[in-house]
Amino acid sequence: MTFVRLFKKHNDGKEMIYEDEFGEWLIIRRNKLLSTVFEIVADTVKSFHLKYHDVYFLSYNIHERIPALVESKIMAVFFASPTKETFISKFHGRTEGKAEIVKLDVDEIACCNKRFFFLDTELLIKKVEKSKRNIKLLLPPVGLSASEIPITLDYLISSFISKKCKASDGKIKNNQLLTLLTCFNLEYELNENIIKDKLTYLGTPSISIKRDPNLNRVEISVIINDLKYEKIIPLVWTKLA
Repeated sequence: MTFVRLFKKHNDGKEMIYEDEFGEWLIIRRNKLLSTVFEIVADTVKSFHLKYHDVYFLSYNIHERIPALVESKIMAVFFASPTKETFISKFHGRTEGKAEIVKLDVDEIACCNKRFFFLDTELLIKKVEKSKRNIKLLLPPVGLSASEIPITLDYLISSFISKKCKASDGKIKNNQLLTLLTCFNLEYELNENIIKDKLTYLGTPSISIKRDPNLNRVEISVIINDLKYEKIIPLVWTKLA
């Protein structure tokens, strides 16, 4: 089962933030619009009658001019493999009387002995659902905005260091990632220890930095061992190896 590490608590003593194999999550409660979307997705997932499943929000936004319009990106995790077509059909059924589907894009991948469904949705809420269940909302790693998800693996690595750095095509083999970043016109000195600390989100990193002051260019060679695939997948929505 999921390993949970508690950080903070709500005023009522219940957990506010925790970490599991997929990342760090803020616990949201008493948000009626978000709860309604959650219940629709959770009911869809539960309808498959699988022993293990879970639902995570990767991002959500309430439309500025249409308060009932909820834009969200969601990850549903299974230990089995329902078809994408069946999932979409059941999702449509669960929205009846509760919400109008403005947008629904669904991606799926199989990795780490699990099946992942990623939903990019816009739902116009018609009937608000009350829910006391905890809703998990992603706390993205430093340097990355949840609104950018999904991103490429190269962009993810660059975001840990600087948006002025461009990663070459990263290669994954035998649970190891190798890539080279080229950075131009950096406004600050790179700190190797800080970079390594950030990259531990992805695994066990080692780096080497080569500076060319004449071209104002920096090259960073990155090797990451023991890749944390399950933390990367919610950010990139693609099978890595």
